[in-house]
Amino acid sequence: PAAVKQVQARWPRLPIRLTPPIGQHPALLDLLVARILALQPSCSATLRQSGERADAWIVLGHGSRLPGFAAQLQAGIQTVQRRLPEIPLHVAFAAQSPTLEAVVIHCLRLSQCRLRVLPFFLFPGGLLRALQEQAQRLQREWPLLQIQVEPPLWRDPQLMQAIVETLQAFSPALE
Repeated sequence: PAAVKQVQARWPRLPIRLTPPIGQHPALLDLLVARILALQPSCSATLRQSGERADAWIVLGHGSRLPGFAAQLQAGIQTVQRRLPEIPLHVAFAAQSPTLEAVVIHCLRLSQCRLRVLPFFLFPGGLLRALQEQAQRLQREWPLLQIQVEPPLWRDPQLMQAIVETLQAFSPALE
């Protein structure tokens, strides 16, 4: 919002609309469920019959200066958890608590050693590379830990649909 105000002050005739962050779109929770199920299709009946534990998943957000975003993401993940009750699911943040390392330690204490990290990022970049390096460091530190970082959301059609819906809601001329 501060950057938008600066641009509007400099170019007052330029119409700018600030939409809610795309990460708040409800379709992104469906996207998380679909990604987890696609990467772990054998979860439900097979795991119950064999007695194996499901991998634990960590949804990793960047963190935000927006008030309440962390709580909103955690509430969204609780919604996802209710839809996937047999899959342990945790939330971590790159720029605030709980951090990835803290959540990994928590998972290890719960004997959850096979972890998959699903970045709640739109695009690859420096933050994803730092996450991959951190995952490798954690795996070296705890030899029993198996941690895999999944790709970010950017190529998923559900994300594209959420962007289109947001644009249409705030720019009726695009419909």
